[in-house]
Amino acid sequence: MHPGELEGETVMVDDLPPPPYSAYEEIEDDPLAASVPEVPVAPAMSVAPAMPIPVVPAMPVLPIRPGGPEMKVAVMGATGTGKSSFIKSITQDEGIVIGHSLPSETDKITLSRTFDVSIEGGCLTFVDMPGFDDSRGLAGRMSDSDILRQIGAFLQKEYEEKQKLAGIVYTHRISEPTVGWTSLRNIRMFRQLCGTQSMRNVVILTTMWDQLGDIREGVGREHELRTAPGIFKDLIDAGARLVRSGHGLRGVEFPEPEHIVSNLILHSNPVWTKMQEELAFRKSVGETSAGSELDIQIQELIVHQMKQIRELGAAASVERSGEGKRRLEHNRWQLEQEVQRREEERRVLMQHFEAARAIEAMRLAEAEEKHRQLMTWERNRKKKKKVLSVLGGVAVLAFL
Repeated sequence: MHPGELEGETVMVDDLPPPPYSAYEEIEDDPLAASVPEVPVAPAMSVAPAMPIPVVPAMPVLPIRPGGPEMKVAVMGATGTGKSSFIKSITQDEGIVIGHSLPSETDKITLSRTFDVSIEGGCLTFVDMPGFDDSRGLAGRMSDSDILRQIGAFLQKEYEEKQKLAGIVYTHRISEPTVGWTSLRNIRMFRQLCGTQSMRNVVILTTMWDQLGDIREGVGREHELRTAPGIFKDLIDAGARLVRSGHGLRGVEFPEPEHIVSNLILHSNPVWTKMQEELAFRKSVGETSAGSELDIQIQELIVHQMKQIRELGAAASVERSGEGKRRLEHNRWQLEQEVQRREEERRVLMQHFEAARAIEAMRLAEAEEKHRQLMTWERNRKKKKKVLSVLGGVAVLAFL
């Protein structure tokens, strides 16, 4: 059975556990043992039962003072799972590029801020972490080793500045019928990057519920994600919370992005991530648990491709058609090039990485980007104020 598939039977909604709960309230009993209430029927689709979610008011606009406190929330997940869309829905940052195709649109860490928050004189910053996606390296862009070193430099910078993450959001497509290789790779990397101690500050956001033909499909997949070993079960057991999200879907089962983040921060008890602690002990990126995990994954890919190379070689040796033989030999040559690239990626991963220069460059870029985003926010705020003033004047004239 593939992760994400239910084994050979139709799963009724009444047989499944209630949907995400613990981002919003403390539940001492095992949620899987809880009784399931009667399922309400919506006019357009059947929706799974939900635990009640307290409504959190929208974050108010407060005066901004440059240099005020800053809270950071990391957003991680595989390519195409909705990280950038989730962030943009809160920050309204027009600088965010949202990818609509399979190749990754993000190959560097980007920071997007909102100043419309209840942090006295400060801002809330979302850290969009690139996913681990081998297609990026195959396209001649940054490899997964480059991405991990970049993440390591960022986490080390935050450690040196004594800035703990206020929370972490991990995104996963519920529209994905099975949990494929790329998704599993990212989950394994996430587990080693954050460590068990960070899980109480994590929301696992299942996205794209709006793309399901029937929400009951998502309920079954959600049950598998929650209970199947090797996916999210151990993360949830350690304190992570499973929450739903879908474009245009509203209600207690689909909280607004602002409310998800508000509740995450409200329940958060910030700690250092596993990778930060390991780097603090002078380990190189390749020596950390995340580095070791990535090296294992690269080796697994090499073993798989070496097997394919042998099979193509055997097929080419018995192929009688000249065109067919050339095609098989070309495919074999491409795989050999990929194996060489992965061997080089392993070598780079294990090299000593001079983080100081990368950290300083990040600091300068972050300060510059924060200033740009603050100025943009100020301009938009003044523009809204001016529009409201004009509308108010028009209303007074109309009344007279």
